[in-house]
Amino acid sequence: MMAVATFISTFAIIYLLFFQNQEDPANENCEAVPAAWNSMPRIIIFGEIHGTNEAPRFVAELVCNIARSAPVTVGIEHPPSEQSTLDDFMKAKTQKEKNEVISSSPFWNRDFQDGKTSSAMLQMLERIKQLKHTGAKIYIRAIGGEGPGQTDEIFRNIMSSEQESGTKIVALVGNGHARKIHMQADASDRSKTSPIDLKVIEIEYSSGSAWTCAPTCQIQKFGQDNLGEKEISLKVRTSPAHAAGHPDWIYLGRSHASPRGTSGPER
Repeated sequence: MMAVATFISTFAIIYLLFFQNQEDPANENCEAVPAAWNSMPRIIIFGEIHGTNEAPRFVAELVCNIARSAPVTVGIEHPPSEQSTLDDFMKAKTQKEKNEVISSSPFWNRDFQDGKTSSAMLQMLERIKQLKHTGAKIYIRAIGGEGPGQTDEIFRNIMSSEQESGTKIVALVGNGHARKIHMQADASDRSKTSPIDLKVIEIEYSSGSAWTCAPTCQIQKFGQDNLGEKEISLKVRTSPAHAAGHPDWIYLGRSHASPRGTSGPER
């Protein structure tokens, strides 16, 4: 029962961070961070269905909240070779410069557009850039994997980002990677006297659409359309399945597809 209460407390804090509307004299679009954030894990990994509007927006606003009281590093599932692209985008002073950074990136312009470089992801980078401009201590890291064994590489990159930056970490990765990381973290915790200060939370929807490749990269619908727009809700796994590799969930209602962030042929 104590473990369940802890999970519920964690989700309640995230709910307050994202949905409670509080005025901020420095930025009226960012809710205040409750003092209870200090009890949150140092590393939060969100597992998503790539190619939705909702997941990147949720993460951007959560980071906005966290950054008001502590430095935070945002990890996105782009290969480490793209770190210079992220750095240059954050340094760009004009829209033309930002466009040039994105248009010159092989990753943003690859044929296989699977949602990692969606319009919503580009908007998330814009939001982070805006927050940094106001003085927020937010850092962006490319923590994706390249080649075989990508989940292991993603996990290593997340952990090394935490060790190098000394900040809280909020990472957004594919839900398949998130589930595997959850299992790896559980196994690691069982073999150590000091567990990893980490929580994996899977983003789920009632129904909707996403820009995915199955196999053609395009808008794909899923779930039951007749469910309509559902109120945001939070769900905690309380069954033994939680210990069998299933992270906790956060529901964001109905999803809406976000197409590629660059112009080009849809494949």
